[in-house]
Amino acid sequence: MKLIPSTQWHIGDTHRYNKERSYDFALWEYGKCEDYDVNTENQMMKTIEDLVPKTEILKYIKQNYDVSFVLEIVPDIYCGESTPSLGPNRDIIKFCYETETSIDIDLYINQLDHMFYKQ
Repeated sequence: MKLIPSTQWHIGDTHRYNKERSYDFALWEYGKCEDYDVNTENQMMKTIEDLVPKTEILKYIKQNYDVSFVLEIVPDIYCGESTPSLGPNRDIIKFCYETETSIDIDLYINQLDHMFYKQ
């Protein structure tokens, strides 16, 4: 299976938001999971499921090129609702360890309109 990035650019490409700037690093993004799940482990597994069979190739790339792998998780938290579980399972930890992938978790707290506009 061929992996197609959702976003990519090369060093020197024109910045997509500021046309007067160019990128000083390359990016290859794959596996964006937009499905909300209070258990972020499910989102992480969905994100890496196509990459796990390619662990050896990723290890080769990491050893031979100046790259950083990042598994970025961005769960939404809604006031008054269940808080997301942020713990990755052993399979995720194993994949990240073997491929030297960092895990980055960004939390966004959202307020529900119905909490402030009760009838």
